[in-house]
Amino acid sequence: MSEHEKGYRILLTMFEITKTETRRRDRQCFNQVVRFLADCARVHPMPKEDHRVADRLIPMARPLLEAWYEEPYDYLGQLFSEKECAIEGMGQLITPPWIVSYINNSVIGEVNEIEDDEKERWKLVLDPCTGTGRFLLDLAWHHRDKKLALFGVELDLDLYRACLVNMRVYALGMPYFILRADALIVDLMPASSNWRFSNRWNPPDWEKAMITPTGDTYFQWGEEHGFEEPSDTDTARGEMRPRVQAVVEDLPLFREVE
Repeated sequence: MSEHEKGYRILLTMFEITKTETRRRDRQCFNQVVRFLADCARVHPMPKEDHRVADRLIPMARPLLEAWYEEPYDYLGQLFSEKECAIEGMGQLITPPWIVSYINNSVIGEVNEIEDDEKERWKLVLDPCTGTGRFLLDLAWHHRDKKLALFGVELDLDLYRACLVNMRVYALGMPYFILRADALIVDLMPASSNWRFSNRWNPPDWEKAMITPTGDTYFQWGEEHGFEEPSDTDTARGEMRPRVQAVVEDLPLFREVE
């Protein structure tokens, strides 16, 4: 058995134990496994209600991490995809690894070719739909010798947290900043004050706390343009599905670049 097969099999076993013990839906079990790994990686302590299942998962934690380090891979993204945890209508597809590597290698190669300075400068890399962090992870694995600062944005809170776990496990020693927000709306310039909210397990409400390129928050902008608050059903879904705009060009981002 390869280390990749071992690393994923242990993760899958953790998932199946969680599902058997809790009888919850696949997405909820995925989230609980992520919370357990976040505790192991010292990203954030798991809630007390997870402790009973965690007692059964603890003996597998060290073998799992050893296999992950031996064969780096986005195992959480693989589990998310194979268990079909995506939210319908949000277009949540994890990019295949070979496409990720091809794009990263192409971009980094082109940047290196146009650099004239003998001294390498820092490069800022932004993935606006980072998911479990697969593009950023690939850079951490294969371009660690480069001066890269990794930036990622993810709207789905569950994927955002999975990304935080992945980055803690694989990107130690590299500067990274993961934001929970809508990349089409908030200001993502390097000097934006929004980045102070990055890497937080419990991020603030991006609609009210983060500014758009025009300087106001999305909430303020919505009030100005007469958008209504989401229904109780939308709120109960944990704000995972963004509100659909009638006219895309009215979004703050597009208004700024015109």
